Amino acid sequence: MGQKLCPLLTFGTLKRVSPPSPELAEARRLAFEEFKKWDLMEESSWSQTAREIWLRGGDKNTRLFHKIAIAQSRNNLLTKVRVNGALLTKVDKIMDGVRRAFHTLLSKSRDGRPTIRGLCLKILGRDNSRSLEEPFSEEEVFDALNSLCGDKAPGLDVFTMMFWQFC
Repeated sequence: MGQKLCPLLTFGTLKRVSPPSPELAEARRLAFEEFKKWDLMEESSWSQTAREIWLRGGDKNTRLFHKIAIAQSRNNLLTKVRVNGALLTKVDKIMDGVRRAFHTLLSKSRDGRPTIRGLCLKILGRDNSRSLEEPFSEEEVFDALNSLCGDKAPGLDVFTMMFWQFC
């Protein structure tokens, strides 16, 4: 619309000191409104033509997409489940069997589970624990950034680490 609009905006602009006459201003306004109407109609025509071509030719990927979607839904469907050795095929039996299996699993006593009691865990000294709360130095940040893989993007800015390493 920008290139088409340039001649319209310059319509009636002559090098003169006084502002354009009311008739010229009104003619410019009417011409601009007429232009907007025809531009909208042209855009609508192109959109309808594209839609008509798409409807006539069809989307080539639609059939493939639906085949893949149907196959994926079949893969995600549980038709039978073996719970505690019993094969369950009805939906309500599957739900009840899974619920009971998790209930017994989560309500068992903790005697058979491993614990951390008796393990010798190292304890941080005062100096090490204080160093955890210190702010990072510029050298530590620089070393950490340079040690990262150069062809990976660290965030949403899409610059790879190699870009930052060479800056």
